[in-house]
Amino acid sequence: MTVGPLHLMVLAFDEPNFEGWVIDELDFLRESGIITVVDALAVYKTPEGDIESLQESDLDLEDRVAVAGVIGGLIGLGADGAVGAVEGALDRMETVAENEFGFDDADIEAIADIMDNDSMALILLFEHTWAVGLKEAVQDAGGRMVAQGILTPAALVNVGAMLEEAYLEDGEEDEA
Repeated sequence: MTVGPLHLMVLAFDEPNFEGWVIDELDFLRESGIITVVDALAVYKTPEGDIESLQESDLDLEDRVAVAGVIGGLIGLGADGAVGAVEGALDRMETVAENEFGFDDADIEAIADIMDNDSMALILLFEHTWAVGLKEAVQDAGGRMVAQGILTPAALVNVGAMLEEAYLEDGEEDEA
């Protein structure tokens, strides 16, 4: 099972408008094969402070457990080498199998605790399905991903600031 790049996105809505625009756009992206929703959690805190939540995935339980194992294994590998990879994979697979989703009731409560009344949070973990074929082609050609990232406007501003700082440091060294 080849998995495309995974993207975690957390969205906040103050006094949310439930016209369906976000759902319509997500449905379009899913139906077009551009993304696959691995796990989605919507938490709504009513004006009275009551909590409503909904979780959804495009994957069946078996596939969610497999993806959780890959994610947990990679996190574990970074934290504690090969032993951590095995432990991380097994832990994440067990958690998803027990809860059917990556969030349990305690997670939902913790999220709601930091939310204002009449607000909503949407946590999306999705796969960039469009990239699977490209990933397989690169691997078949002996290549591998060495870096990736999402360039937001704020990130580009930060890159400019870092370049300016590096330029000034190089200029100061050249003058000395």
